[in-house]
Amino acid sequence: MAKHTNVYTCQYCGAEFCMLERPKHPKKFCSRQCQSNYLREHPSLPKKEHKFKNRNDFIDAVESLIRDKNRYVTMDEVAKCLHVATNESARHGVDIKQVNKHCGYRKPVSVAQNIIYLFLKKYFRCVEMEASFKNLKSAKGIVLRYDIKVEEAKLLIEIDGPMHNKWHTWYSEYRKSCDSLKDAYAHRNGYNLVRISVKRVHMLSDEYLEQKLGMFIKLSKKGNQQPELVGTPSNGSETDSVSRPETAAAS
Repeated sequence: MAKHTNVYTCQYCGAEFCMLERPKHPKKFCSRQCQSNYLREHPSLPKKEHKFKNRNDFIDAVESLIRDKNRYVTMDEVAKCLHVATNESARHGVDIKQVNKHCGYRKPVSVAQNIIYLFLKKYFRCVEMEASFKNLKSAKGIVLRYDIKVEEAKLLIEIDGPMHNKWHTWYSEYRKSCDSLKDAYAHRNGYNLVRISVKRVHMLSDEYLEQKLGMFIKLSKKGNQQPELVGTPSNGSETDSVSRPETAAAS
């Protein structure tokens, strides 16, 4: 099925140009060069107001956000929380990684993994990242790892980024087979496997994680009873899933 084509006229050179998808705002120029030429010839046009007038104000705001969250903060989170564009750091010549470092935080291997780890540490004594089992290996003989394990809750967590979905460029049948092996292993060995689909780390607020992991938080306060869970293993979709172990299902 052919996609609908939208035709626009460049305000600078007058040329017509096409776009396959309709943008949020009508396009005025056919190229960045035409846009630059037009703005140079019309200097009286009002400029967009920026929230932070200077570099120091922006750095102070980012440092305050880092201290408030008490962890490493990404530029996506800065943009979301401070209501600025994602290129605000570049506009001020600020390296977000260096600001985090100045506050005492280094970028973890996985920011999403670190956020969930710190969240669970508030409720459980022992939370393990990159947990592995000797007899869990891929078809290539590589030891597979779960992103997070909480043994006292018999809980395993997998953080599924966009590459776990079939439409993504990096999706592969090998990755899918590894996910299936992890699902099956958790079922056989009495673990609750929770898969959390993450597109942007700023989605992982405390409220969101309390909603996804609330039953396990209650478990941490009431003893060692396993929660009543239902769900299906990951199948390449974008929805989160909770897989209940067969041992729990039989009880």
